[in-house]
Amino acid sequence: RVARVRPTTSTFNTLISACARDAAWAQALAFLKQIEEEGLTPDEWSYNAAMDACAKAHQWEEALRLYEDMQRARIAPTTVTYTTLINACGRAGEWEHAMQLFEQMKAAGIKRNEWTYSALINACSKGKQLPLALELHRSMLDEGIPSNTVTFNILIGACEKCLEWKLALQIYEDMKAAEVEPDDHTYNALISACSQGGQVETSMKLFEEMKEAGLCANTRTYAALMKGARLMG
Repeated sequence: RVARVRPTTSTFNTLISACARDAAWAQALAFLKQIEEEGLTPDEWSYNAAMDACAKAHQWEEALRLYEDMQRARIAPTTVTYTTLINACGRAGEWEHAMQLFEQMKAAGIKRNEWTYSALINACSKGKQLPLALELHRSMLDEGIPSNTVTFNILIGACEKCLEWKLALQIYEDMKAAEVEPDDHTYNALISACSQGGQVETSMKLFEEMKEAGLCANTRTYAALMKGARLMG
């Protein structure tokens, strides 16, 4: 007779993390429930991974419900917890909820990092709150947290959405001054912003820079260039 090997909380955490990678939020919640059914106790990792699954599946309300469950279980939230929750709200365009969570995080004295700020700036970008996104970026730098490629891309993307091509170029210059490497997302957002602003020559110049950097143009790049050409008649 083969004895049944009992799973541990760590076993379930690995399964929930796998669900998070695939945005399989319902299965992640099922595994979380199963932890307790096995007489085990979920930990910080269990909840954070389940929240991440919900975030990637745009189930922000489920992520917040898990946060409430976590508090009831007296498990202290961490930087990862709040960053994941802010990301969940941001992906759904719920920038006000994201800001509330950020304020809670600050009040609790929990450390913010570049991923926290990037998630929050992204939430504001989706909500077309460009001044707030820029203010948060300044706060990030004031706290001594350096911007990365993702942060700059989100800011440039926010400028693109708000038709602020001059500001997009200014942020691009800040990016270069900070010695942060642009990628294809950077150039696509810049080209799109400039094309929408009727700056065809600038768009073409950026396209050349993109090629010189060894980055491959894609459908979005050419669509932005064509849009600029059409606007110029």
